[in-house]
Amino acid sequence: MVAGFSLPQGDPELLGALATTFGTASTDLTTEQGNVETGVAGALETWQATRSQEFEDAGRGIAGTLGGASGVVDAAQGQLSGYARRLQTAREDIEDLEIRAQQELDRMDGVDADDEDHDTVQGQVDTEVARLRQQAQEIRDEVERDATATAGALDAGSEILVPGAGELTPDQVAQRVHGSTGVSGTSTPLAEGTLSTESAWEALESVSQPAESLTDSALDSWLGFRPPVGEGSVSMTLFTLGQVQFGASTVASWMADHRYSHFRPIDAAGRVVSPNMGFWQRLRHGAGRFPTAQGLSPWQRVRGFDPRGHFSARPWHGGNASRWSTAGRWLGRGGTVFTAATSGWNEWNESSNYPTDKRVGRTVTVSAATTGGAMLGAKGGAWAGGAIGTAIMPGVGTVIGAGLGALIGGFVGSQAGAWVGDQLKDIGGDIADGVSDAWDSAGDFVDDITPW
Repeated sequence: MVAGFSLPQGDPELLGALATTFGTASTDLTTEQGNVETGVAGALETWQATRSQEFEDAGRGIAGTLGGASGVVDAAQGQLSGYARRLQTAREDIEDLEIRAQQELDRMDGVDADDEDHDTVQGQVDTEVARLRQQAQEIRDEVERDATATAGALDAGSEILVPGAGELTPDQVAQRVHGSTGVSGTSTPLAEGTLSTESAWEALESVSQPAESLTDSALDSWLGFRPPVGEGSVSMTLFTLGQVQFGASTVASWMADHRYSHFRPIDAAGRVVSPNMGFWQRLRHGAGRFPTAQGLSPWQRVRGFDPRGHFSARPWHGGNASRWSTAGRWLGRGGTVFTAATSGWNEWNESSNYPTDKRVGRTVTVSAATTGGAMLGAKGGAWAGGAIGTAIMPGVGTVIGAGLGALIGGFVGSQAGAWVGDQLKDIGGDIADGVSDAWDSAGDFVDDITPW
């Protein structure tokens, strides 16, 4: 045996057998899905009760879960099967390289150490064997990367089938699988059409993960201030830039709305109103001002609404207030860019299994919906928070209230937008796919009519 030609670890035959088992499991799940759908349809032919629609929904939920599980297992089967073939090829290639290296070493058997060609032949042999060893190492490195990618794909599939599987013991995984699928306990009654409404709902609840509440999501993410963990340098860079933008925007608001401006409410005639007013009066003025000119339509009044209408620059500081206000607007636009980039990057990674055109469509849809929700939420939150802050303490309270309101409103809006985007991203992917197909067809048409 020649040193440097060890074979990659793993048994291709065993992996191939495991892939075959996965394929059988996928087929069984698909069969169970058909049994569920047939059983539910058969039950509803003769049973029309108050909750029959809910029963049908429950059955569809179970069938959908079985179909999703079948798809995940089928993908795992393909991943394993491909890796088994590539591992077998790699082992055969390294064995062939070792044979060639041994042939090179055998060249020295007939060369005596005193021969004048000894050193020349020895150098040639050493060079060729070293080159063959390098090829073998490159093959082993490629297999190792392939194994890592395969393990990652299988881990992702396990997480879909059994949420939290990466942190559970094998026994706990087995219990979670049994408790989450409900196949063994519900497939036969469904096929026979005897499953009760209560049993159907129990089965549906066992395969459904409750959505995380908005409050839990806010606490888990520290309202957007929690750094991303293990998501790569791009995510961390976007997060860092977002925090810098938030800090700079807060400073700009403080300088523009407090340092160089003050609360100076005016009435419809443009006269200054005494700032010594009660809480509700300050709240009303703190909520901004609509234009009061005669003859304006409701839409013109809405468009002319000024949330800072009762704040004005301090004497001799109009230029400074304007510059800081402009800086704040541009920083706010930068925050919008970071929101779009972050949400788009996250969806791009999550849609890695889709073709490029669909992946782009899904990414654009989620990014646009999330960004739009964040913008609306931030503006509404800043308006409400600023009004309340003004009612409590004009100036300082205005800036703090508007900042907190924008932060909370932006988070709530982004979550709502992300939910909307999640519901529409399949449509976005299909649209992008259709545009890509149309573009390809147009290109084919141009090629057909072009004589050169």
